[in-house]
Amino acid sequence: ASLAGLKARRDFIVALLQVAPDTRQLWVPLGADGTTSTSVDDNARTITWDATIAAQFRTVGSGYFVTFDGSADQGSSPDAALMTFGNGTTDEGFSIYAWLSLTADANVKVIIARHDLTTGATNLEWSFHFSALEELVGQVFDDSVGTDVRVGRQFNTALPTATDMLVVMTYSGSATAAGIKLYAFDGTNAGQVDDTGS
Repeated sequence: ASLAGLKARRDFIVALLQVAPDTRQLWVPLGADGTTSTSVDDNARTITWDATIAAQFRTVGSGYFVTFDGSADQGSSPDAALMTFGNGTTDEGFSIYAWLSLTADANVKVIIARHDLTTGATNLEWSFHFSALEELVGQVFDDSVGTDVRVGRQFNTALPTATDMLVVMTYSGSATAAGIKLYAFDGTNAGQVDDTGS
């Protein structure tokens, strides 16, 4: 990356953290990332990738996009209480946002989630993903009252593929579907897109 590109990246990170000072995990790709990355927020969380991401970079402006294959490419971070936003009785609000470009396939495409799907040790808390039909989905779970108890919203229209877009999930902490809002800014959808609750 050029010095100008690195400066633009740093300026972007500083500006974003000023707007959202309680950011728990912010990853902005760096050209040197390989099998691990470090989040650029105050928590400096390690992200370990299932394979090197070095060959998956696409330059956009003075930064990078990373191409994930939609099925096997994934990163994980160590468990940390700071990524839990409630206990099933008292929840706190949070927001998730991602700048991405969607590729159509028949798989669920997880943007980010806090869950452990290990057989016999399932622990689900929240998920922000695309359905197999390219519909944006936001969910929160309450394992304290049963397996797979959730509330969520799902956009009932597929979002465009091969289009750079900003997607956002917000949760009010209300433990209701109405407390989850989904947004997409892709040149067609310019705001709230939460059409169905469950």
